[in-house]
Amino acid sequence: MRARGSRHLARRAPPSTAPDPRRKRRCCARGGPPSRPRTPQGHRPSARGVLPVSFRKAPLGVALCLAAFSCRSGPAPTEEKGDKTINSSPKNAEAPSSGVRRVRVHPDLLKNGRVELALVARAGGASGARAVGEIVPSPDGEALVAALVGGRVAELAKHEGDVVARGDVLAWIESPDVGIARADLLKLDAEVELSEKRLARARRLSEENAISQSALEETEAALAAARAQRAAVRARLSAWGAERGAGSRVALLAPIAGEIVERSATLGGFVEPGRALFRLVSRDRLRARVLFPSTFRQKPSEGETVTIRRPQTNLSCPGQVSTVSRSVDPASRTVTVFLELGSECSELRAHDPIEVALGQTEGAAPSVALASAPKDAVLDLEGAPHVFVAEDPPGSFVVTPVVVETIVGDTAFISEGVAPGTRIAVRGVLLLKGEAQKDLLGGD
Repeated sequence: MRARGSRHLARRAPPSTAPDPRRKRRCCARGGPPSRPRTPQGHRPSARGVLPVSFRKAPLGVALCLAAFSCRSGPAPTEEKGDKTINSSPKNAEAPSSGVRRVRVHPDLLKNGRVELALVARAGGASGARAVGEIVPSPDGEALVAALVGGRVAELAKHEGDVVARGDVLAWIESPDVGIARADLLKLDAEVELSEKRLARARRLSEENAISQSALEETEAALAAARAQRAAVRARLSAWGAERGAGSRVALLAPIAGEIVERSATLGGFVEPGRALFRLVSRDRLRARVLFPSTFRQKPSEGETVTIRRPQTNLSCPGQVSTVSRSVDPASRTVTVFLELGSECSELRAHDPIEVALGQTEGAAPSVALASAPKDAVLDLEGAPHVFVAEDPPGSFVVTPVVVETIVGDTAFISEGVAPGTRIAVRGVLLLKGEAQKDLLGGD
């Protein structure tokens, strides 16, 4: 029994506190020093720096591992350049100083027309400040015609492009509601007629004292009720525009004289109440809406006479400023101006594009010295508008930032960056932009 118990105690004996040489090798393989071992009593070594016996007897490999770890965490290498020592770490590399940016392309691109040049023009001047706009209907010169009752399009009397007079029938709508209302009206007409006869007879009998006063009053009230019901039905038919026609048909009438510029009604199609079926524009009630750049010193004033020109036909006619907006559109930086057309502008039609020239006195100029260029010549580069200014030798361009005040039509008005008379690229600017972006990215 003793021997068996002693063997059992021997198997549970605590492990040896001597350091494992394999643990040291794994530590060295990871590149770091081994952790400080504890003493057999479970305490750390004293602060006097006396190493445990196991470390004093450690092989030379531990020292080599410590040396390798210290070499790995050392400072970045340096290189000698002249009299100064420059750190080659990319974190400390300096960016090249900014200056004039140029783009160079082969001169043959200018010869074969892939890149074209043009001179920057002067905006405004003694010839007058110009703006663009369009012909629009006056507030009372446009009308939408809709059916106020649901039904079906039974007949189309007018078509798109027809000129109509006020009150002309545009279409006929067949509506069950109209048929019911007209039937009710016929019934009420008969009731009113019968009540009128009853009242006349009751009054004769009342004069002979054949009926009481209350019976006469009841007859009068019945006639008044029948007339009120008939008036309500007539008002409903009038609101639907069903004064004309018979049965269940109702006519759509033109509210103004003018031209039918839009028709959405289809023969046999269903009509919803309130949906517009025709749009009319009066030829005699047109005006011009012009977007005038806010940067010009000479502002249009009410009552001023201007010249209106239609570019397609070179038609010119006078106009008069009727309204000038007091606010500036923040997106286009333009002022909206409305013009009344003269009698010579009878050939103009709604939505025709126009140009307007304001007469200027001698020496008048924009409040900012604006230059004008095609809007396609101005491209966004790095979040700002730029143009490509040509210089010698041919094929060399300076990437120039500009300040665009506004864009009206196909023209960009520039206040800073280039002056009138400067040669800039107006065609092939996308090719030049690609070259400029390639230089920014450091491409070849």
